Amino acid sequence: MRRDPFQSIADPNRRKIIEILSKESPLTMNKLAEKFEISRPAISKHVRILEKSGVVEIKQIRVERFCYLKPESLMLVEEWVKQFLNSETPKTKETKPKTKTENPKKETVKKATPKKSSPKKKTFPEDEEDQLSLF
Repeated sequence: MRRDPFQSIADPNRRKIIEILSKESPLTMNKLAEKFEISRPAISKHVRILEKSGVVEIKQIRVERFCYLKPESLMLVEEWVKQFLNSETPKTKETKPKTKTENPKKETVKKATPKKSSPKKKTFPEDEEDQLSLF
């Protein structure tokens, strides 16, 4: 099954892989996996999805597998996003700023905040004080 570039950027780990490869391409699978806190098999799974979507190319050189970013494959995503950024008529709805009485959360926080009390000093029997002074 061929995937599209939109699926490749859907996951934060895959976006991070793309970002890393854009700066350090090519990288071996092991070097790439070192940059993550997830398992090596999980990285392989994400790289496989990126490869199927055409965003990454894997080349086997001797015993190492190298990952290469193919940035031109993300042009479809760029073109799709541009249609919203270059729009002449904004599609956002205007909202009026809230007044102080229209924001109940702020008032609730003030009422729910407990008053600060001074900390009480814990007293120890003389024997415990002597033992504590050793530390």
